[in-house]
This record gives sequence, structure tokens and C-alpha cells, in this order.
Amino acid sequence: MFLSHSDRMLTGLRQRKVGDATSNADHHASESDLRTSVKRTIAKVDLFPKAREDYRPSQQTQSGAVVSAVSAIGIFLITASFAAEYATGGSQAYRSELTVDVGVASLVPINLDITFPSIQCGDLTLDVMDVTGQEESDSTHDLVKTPVDFSGHHMTHVRAAFSSKRPRILAPRDDPKSSLYCGRCNFDERRPPIMANGALEPPTCCNTCERVMSYHDERRLPRPSMGDVEQCATEVARLNPGCNIRGTVMIQKVKGNFHFGPGRGMKTAMGQHTHVFGIAEFIRFNTTHTVHHLSVGDRQLPRFSRQQPLSSIGGAVEFAHPLNGHQYAPLPGHFGFVRYMLQIVPTSYGYHSLQDAASVGVAPDVAYEYSVQLHTHDIDPSPFMISAYPCVLFAFDFHPIAIHNVFSRPPVGRFVVRWCSVIGGVFVMAGLVDRVVAYVADRRRRLLNL
Repeated sequence: MFLSHSDRMLTGLRQRKVGDATSNADHHASESDLRTSVKRTIAKVDLFPKAREDYRPSQQTQSGAVVSAVSAIGIFLITASFAAEYATGGSQAYRSELTVDVGVASLVPINLDITFPSIQCGDLTLDVMDVTGQEESDSTHDLVKTPVDFSGHHMTHVRAAFSSKRPRILAPRDDPKSSLYCGRCNFDERRPPIMANGALEPPTCCNTCERVMSYHDERRLPRPSMGDVEQCATEVARLNPGCNIRGTVMIQKVKGNFHFGPGRGMKTAMGQHTHVFGIAEFIRFNTTHTVHHLSVGDRQLPRFSRQQPLSSIGGAVEFAHPLNGHQYAPLPGHFGFVRYMLQIVPTSYGYHSLQDAASVGVAPDVAYEYSVQLHTHDIDPSPFMISAYPCVLFAFDFHPIAIHNVFSRPPVGRFVVRWCSVIGGVFVMAGLVDRVVAYVADRRRRLLNL
């Protein structure tokens, strides 16, 4: 077929247009492939892939169930731990503030509970003295002595007779150790001793426990409790080798000491404190002892710190004071001199800082804590080597810096945010573990099918 010149020109134009269209289509296809490749590369960074609609429903596996159960147990334990920590405040709820002690308390209580297993109650005396010159020998105020038997058991039925009812300084007629001692007979104050003619009975001495009980039996009076009869307590104390002393000693807020020593304490003409005792009292004074409890300040006050937190909301555990449970015994055949050096630190406790407490008008509860150093010296019993006498001495001094312990529970919002962040982390980690387990299982299944 012969084509004219014009036909050949039209055919060339059509071929040129088709070629241009094909090249444009190829260019667009290459650009589309590039965009798709970039999108796929970016999608690989997605940590949360989505399932396509044409995929089958998600399959539940045994490995996923195990991971879910472990995650649920972990979430429960974490929730319980966070709840307990929030209830007690955790370590972050406790902080301490330091300030100069501006307290002007004149008297400070010292609570003690000490057992001397080898010193009878009649030989055990407590003396208190300080740098101001104040001195109290054989202090009995707010103190109770209880005889202790050979097995270490406390004879609690006679402890009252050694309480603060007994005067500090005894007259010869009232001192059981004196030859002029005349013991009291009538212990029923509601029924004074009256004879048949209405006159009062003449003074009568009852120097033994049996005589006191006979006195009441003869007059058909109810027998008094042995704990109220000093003669009975004295006899029980003489039959038992040890003594427990417990109660409260009031001291001034200055440097001083209180101590247990043989014999009787007294003040010399030069103003010095000394003890007067015989050789028998010296030999009998065995300083073996156990400090069951020794604290300074109000014993009922709830105390807390970062190391010893509150046990529950509003409650406190028994505060571990440094000397609680301490025991001492001298070397065999020696006498012991024991010196406890207490540095007492004024300490207050509250739920507000000092600045906040002052602004709201809340005074913090003030107590005292202490640190202690121990010094012991064994005294040679040779009469030519005795340079001191056996003694248990508690020397104390007050620190000028006060500590204010604050308990402030964090806000609920902080607790919720922290809980949510940890629970979310558990879910993420559980998902990662589940994916790793599923991947390993799938790879293993494919290898087995080859």
C-alpha cells in the first residue's frame, strides 16, 4: 500500500504521541514505586502494627495465656505494694529538719527498766545530780522496785512496797536496817486501831510480815496485800538475790548523771558527791545488769524516722532505743565500773514542717533521742589495789541542735500517675515478650515443616 505524503505525516504524529504517553506512564510508575518504598521504610519504625482487614481473626495461644497470667499477677503485686507504700508513706514521706534548740523545758523525764540479778532491792539506790548543784540521793519518786528470784522471775506481788510511797529520807524508826526500827502494824486506814473503851491503841511495832498478819487476824481485820506491807516486801527481797527497778526519773535540762552505787550517797562539806559503805556492801554490789528499756521524754509519744517508719496510718512501732536489751557482766572475780555517756538530742515529731506548723499554730510533739558511748573498768578486788568502787553510771548531756522529724504523705495524684506509668510499662513489656515467644514458635514450626 502506497501512502501519500500527508498520510505518512499523520502516522508519524500518532506514533510520537503514543511514545510520549508511554514514557510519561513509565515516569509516573517510577515515582509511585519510590513513594511506596519510602512509606514502607517509614512504616517499619511503627511499634504498634495494625492488622489488615483481610487477615484472619487474632489467634489466642497458650504462650500468650501464660504471659497474660504472669502480667496479671505482677500487676496485682505492684498494686498491693504501691498501696502499702502509700499507706505508710514510704521512705520519701519522711524528712528531717535541723534547728537550734530553743526549748526551755525545766524537767525532762528519763524512763528506765533495769534488772540487777545480783543486787537485792534493799541495797539498790539511785542517786541523781547535775552541774547546777542539784542532788537527790536514793531517789524513789515514780520508781518501783521488784525483787527478782534466782530464775530471773519478778516477784510482782510485792513491788508496791518499794514504790514512791516510801519517803526519800528515812527516820531510824522507819528504816528496816536500823536497830531502832518499828514497823507499822495497821494497814487498813479506814479502820483505826480502837480499843473496847473507845481509846486509840498504844503504838505497837510489827517488824515481821507474820506479825503484821497476826495483828490483823487478832482484830478480825482483813489481811492487807503483801505488796502493801513493807515488812513482807523486805523479807521477800532478802530471800531473793536480784532486783528490778523501773519508772521515771526527772532530770534538769543540763549536764549531769544518775547512778547506782553501794551504800548511801551523800554530799561532803566540799560539795562533792560520795558514797558511804562498808566492806560487806562493797562485796555484795555486783554490777551485772540488763537494760530492758531506757528512753528520754514522753514514752507514749509516737516516734518515727526514715529508718523506723510508722507501722500504719496513725500508729507507730516500738522505737528501738540504743540501750534497749543491753547486757553487762564484769570479769569473774572482779568488780565492774560501768559508765554510759548519753548525748541527748531534742527531737520533735509532726505532720507539718516547722514553718507550716508555725503558720497554722500547731505545736509539734517534743521528745528526745540519744546516742550512747560505753566505758567499762574492771576493779581489782585486792584491798591494796582498790582505786574506785563498783558503780553503774549514766552520764548525760543535751545537744544544742534540735531535730524535727516530719511525716508527710505524697498527694494522691502522684500515686495515681506513678501507678499508671508502671502498669503501662508492664503491658508494653508483656506485649514484647509475647511477640518474641510467638516469633520463636513460628520459626520453629517452619523449620520442622521443611
